[in-house]
Amino acid sequence: MPVTVSWDNDTHTLICFGVVGRWTWQEFNWAWLESVSMMSGVSHKVHFIIDVNDMVGLPPDLLTRGINFVRSQPHNTGISFVATSSGFINLLLSSLKRIVPQESAYLRWVPNVEAARRNLAAMA
Repeated sequence: MPVTVSWDNDTHTLICFGVVGRWTWQEFNWAWLESVSMMSGVSHKVHFIIDVNDMVGLPPDLLTRGINFVRSQPHNTGISFVATSSGFINLLLSSLKRIVPQESAYLRWVPNVEAARRNLAAMA
């Protein structure tokens, strides 16, 4: 499956999305709904890591759909880290932060999953 979602720790404070190969919005929507369901079972903040380092290509409407996802985050969403080494994805994320600055205030990008985990550990 090109888009997976799972708890990344036993305390259920971190959800990791893995995006591998080519993917569709239907696959991402399924993972998003699954993460929302997971988050509804806890009352504390939950952070995200979205690992797109092994992704191939981009489906259409990435910026528009990105805005919609940022605007539809559950109330207990913490910081969302996008793990990417792609300059193009970094440019898209920078654009997203300029278009919807308030809604994307907790959006960060890092080169890999380990960097996201280090950032979260440093903030704890």
